[in-house]
Amino acid sequence: PSSSTQNKGKQSRFISLSRDSKVERRVRLPVFNLSSHLRRFASTSGSAQDAVREAELATFQPLNPIPLQHVIITVAGPDRVGIVHEMSTELAKLDANIEESRMTMLGNDFAIISMVTLPESTPSESLREKLTGLFPGFLVAARRTGETPVFMRPFKILQITLEGPDQPGIVKRLTKILRDNAVSIRDLDTDTSNAPFAGYRLFSLKSVIAVPTSTDFSNFEQSVRDFEEEFGLDIRIDDPTAMPDEQGQESEIPADMQQEQMEEEEPEPEPVPEPRKKIKSKVLSKDG
Repeated sequence: PSSSTQNKGKQSRFISLSRDSKVERRVRLPVFNLSSHLRRFASTSGSAQDAVREAELATFQPLNPIPLQHVIITVAGPDRVGIVHEMSTELAKLDANIEESRMTMLGNDFAIISMVTLPESTPSESLREKLTGLFPGFLVAARRTGETPVFMRPFKILQITLEGPDQPGIVKRLTKILRDNAVSIRDLDTDTSNAPFAGYRLFSLKSVIAVPTSTDFSNFEQSVRDFEEEFGLDIRIDDPTAMPDEQGQESEIPADMQQEQMEEEEPEPEPVPEPRKKIKSKVLSKDG
């Protein structure tokens, strides 16, 4: 192949590697040219080979990493077209990167809560002022946070799914049970909808919780079942990390919580039919 074809192939590979971020694009360009230049002497010089290896390793490391901070931002206000685009554009101007987000419609308002990273040199208050100017009349807040949650004790992650007639006090009662058992809420979503052919509103809840391993699961289970019966709800407690069993189905609740359900669902043994008695028959002779 001609030299132009080879250069074209090298250029395309370089572009695909440097498309990840602006920082890497600035770093990779001179390093790539350096390694290409040194390869010409790799066959005759051991030091050149070492230099190529060092140059290639450098292509995956930023020269001067920028210290970053994590900030939680909250934006809520009357819904209209373009809110997310305008917010993300303003964040990009501040070199902020959206890490995690929850966005939803609540009534006539659109609400956003996001965790973003931005340079330490940019105060979170400056970010709040920029968003307040961008969304006049909106609720805007910004608060610095850590990168990951802090857990003070060993725990197990479980998921609660709840559904039943909408009525006051459901969330209050459930969260009291969680608090009394030292259970921490990691995520919680609620919704209401019309129950078909029922004539009432249907309430649904899904929550991810962190249960300390020292928790008395039998007591926790009994509290949940009493709550379920009192409010006429259908509650499931699942282990999202459980592996499928031999039948290819996941366990509905942890092993400590399954005993009662297994007793309720265990089918009664079918009656075993009695063996039929053999009837002896006499064979009559031709003479009778």
